[in-house]
Amino acid sequence: GGAAAEAAAEAAPPPPAVSEAAAVRSACASAMEALSACMQKGSDDAGCMQARMGLTMCIAQQVCSAEADLFHSYKGSADGEGGVA
Repeated sequence: GGAAAEAAAEAAPPPPAVSEAAAVRSACASAMEALSACMQKGSDDAGCMQARMGLTMCIAQQVCSAEADLFHSYKGSADGEGGVA
């Protein structure tokens, strides 16, 4: 019957709230501006890559902080090994 299908639809998780997206935009505004400014210049590839990574990490910390922290701990341990050959 239709009642079972309606009950299953109600059990589905809701989509992310608009306010969550606004919070991410607010928290990461400076990172977004840095990337935007870099892309408009179009000259500093390393700087743009760093700005893009900064924005990605900022968003990750807002959306899935546990995974972002884990990545940060891996990155820190790799940085101390003298880089890639």
